[in-house]
Amino acid sequence: MSDDLLNSVLKFRLGYPGLEIVNEFDALQVYLQSINKSLEHQKAQFRLIEERKLRNEQASLIDVEIEHRCRVIDDVCDNVLPRYFLNSIVILLWGFFESSLKNLAGYAEKESGSDLGLKNIKGKSFIDQNKKYFCHIQKMDINIASEDEEMLGNLGKIRNYIAHCNGRLIYLEKGKISEIKKVISNAKGVSINGQMIFFEFEYLEKSLEIIQKVLQEFLDAFEKKYGDSCRLSLH
Repeated sequence: MSDDLLNSVLKFRLGYPGLEIVNEFDALQVYLQSINKSLEHQKAQFRLIEERKLRNEQASLIDVEIEHRCRVIDDVCDNVLPRYFLNSIVILLWGFFESSLKNLAGYAEKESGSDLGLKNIKGKSFIDQNKKYFCHIQKMDINIASEDEEMLGNLGKIRNYIAHCNGRLIYLEKGKISEIKKVISNAKGVSINGQMIFFEFEYLEKSLEIIQKVLQEFLDAFEKKYGDSCRLSLH
């Protein structure tokens, strides 16, 4: 291998964050699928164990106690376990998206020698801030569909409510409750039940799909400017 080629490879591997983004995206897909399978397994195991206990104790219980135990089993399987398994994925998805763009912005700032970084740019949202930075400061061609930008914006807002109140609306101010209800009304696969936020697995898959699409737009722009090629593939 020539010195020029070696230097090029080393520069790509050690400096450009594209490879790290691809690797993390692949790992995120594996984790997402494993969480879904694990959730179904844990629900089945919990129901099996608790219903066995109930059968063994049924003779000593009155009807109202049996009904209560059955409702508890259903609630844990239908609400509690899904909420704990899937809510955390929302935080993970947004964290991956946010850190990926920040890493790309840091690389672009260093490579271009610009005096302005992402932190110096104001935007209506995190995505708007990045569009302004990469398009106007780094002179890259970034095109994001309005519906994709809206969905990711909603994902970021929902992520904040999940992270700070564990999906429980009861802890929010009235104005915040109205805001999050409006956001969720536009997010297919997200619902509110008993003052708690719930997700369907399909929403997480769709969010990952949009993240892949938008990040690839940025990676393609980097390829045009710097020559480093990276592809995010949905499995």
